Amino acid sequence: MNRHTGKVLWIFDSNLAFRHNAIAIGAGKLFCIDRLLDPVVERMNRRGETPAGTPKLICLDVRTGKVVWQTTQAVFGTWLGYSEEHDALLQAGRPSRDMLPDEPGDRLIFYRRENGKVLWDRPHNYDGPCMLHGDTIITQSNAFNLLTGEQVVRNNPLTGMEILWQFSPNCGCNTAVASQHLITFRSAAAGYFDLANDGGTGNLGAPGLTSVTLTLDKKAEEARLYTVALYFIEPDAVKPGDRVFDVALQGQQVLKNFDIVREAGRSNQMVVKEFKEVAVRGDLAVALRPSASAKTSTTVLCGIAVTNEAQ
Repeated sequence: MNRHTGKVLWIFDSNLAFRHNAIAIGAGKLFCIDRLLDPVVERMNRRGETPAGTPKLICLDVRTGKVVWQTTQAVFGTWLGYSEEHDALLQAGRPSRDMLPDEPGDRLIFYRRENGKVLWDRPHNYDGPCMLHGDTIITQSNAFNLLTGEQVVRNNPLTGMEILWQFSPNCGCNTAVASQHLITFRSAAAGYFDLANDGGTGNLGAPGLTSVTLTLDKKAEEARLYTVALYFIEPDAVKPGDRVFDVALQGQQVLKNFDIVREAGRSNQMVVKEFKEVAVRGDLAVALRPSASAKTSTTVLCGIAVTNEAQ
């Protein structure tokens, strides 16, 4: 359809059914999957009926509607994504707890845009929908290299050991979305993952929190020294002196009568407090306690960053 006049330029009919999440556009092409839902096929089979056609992955010229290429091989997906940077197409599923039960989450296929050639085809377990970010496929928990299909790894900032890349939101509705520098998602409250600095999973504010225990190394036989950074933002329109509290690390007080607004000068302004040479064997304990002079009894902690000083 011409977006200026509303004139219909072409029509392309499905043989089976177009799934709305399995339509993508890029480089003057429209990609779509033409296949029935699995429960529909199963119901037809029980009745002795046969679908009218074979599932297809189709590439159309977006201006003419003519078929550029199509394939009937391994058409399983319920989601398509196009990478403009690499001029290629990803076929995947988007399984999650609030999706239909036929959403696949055990396979990914990457195609060349111009001719549909398979660049790689790998069995992977993941939750969807996927997000294409540069050279990376970010799922709802882990990530894969877009060019090879290999699972992405990173070095643990505490132990230095190689681990699988992942982010870990708490329970929350809907799915994560990504920009160039940030993944955002519901994580009990609002959560994020810092892509620019590979900074881990964080939550925007935890009013009323009084203690946090982080397991840094379950197998540690002796204490190690860490740098601990605590992140604070005052979320409410309070005045200096309203929210005042003490903070302790490993049972030792490190902040006394701490007032975020007094330190920052206003609400919604970040304050970072860093503490070096914090000795931890196994678990890091953070405790917050309202001061006697505070006008509100709730404390606030927005983030914790821990770095092994031996690395």
